[in-house]
Amino acid sequence: MEVPTGNIENKHIEMWKVKRLIKTLDESKGNGTSMVTLVIPPKENIGNAMSLLNNEFSQAANIKSK
Repeated sequence: MEVPTGNIENKHIEMWKVKRLIKTLDESKGNGTSMVTLVIPPKENIGNAMSLLNNEFSQAANIKSK
């Protein structure tokens, strides 16, 4: 069975986009811990991720205030 050409081209385009994103992130610079990358799986609850970020932010604020 032959794979349609459009599907192969779409996969190549998606791979190129991911590689470009990785390169962009790799070249990014932050000031200490000011830059954070958060990957949320597709089925993960966004509220849980927000709660985690709020907790981390609070802990960081407490550390900086000491």
